Amino acid sequence: MNTSQGEILELGHHEFEQRVENFDIDLLGVTGPLVRLCIAVQAHPSKPPGPGKHRGATTLAIRMDQAAAIELLTKLRVLARKMDWPLPREGENQA
Repeated sequence: MNTSQGEILELGHHEFEQRVENFDIDLLGVTGPLVRLCIAVQAHPSKPPGPGKHRGATTLAIRMDQAAAIELLTKLRVLARKMDWPLPREGENQA
């Protein structure tokens, strides 16, 4: 996913109605305390892209520190248990 261009969002609530197409998470730097969660969402079917814009997915990159990343993981696990979604065991990759 291309995250080379940064954009500062205005204060307020931002919610994508489109579904997530793909996501990736990686460290910023080799051992940095920050991680980047990159999310690609589908293009909105009724909103045409601007001039020179790609019709495919939009990518959103979110930077977070270790505490926020761990809290996100914890909340996702709690949600999965509530919804009775299958989870891989600790240390096991989900196929």
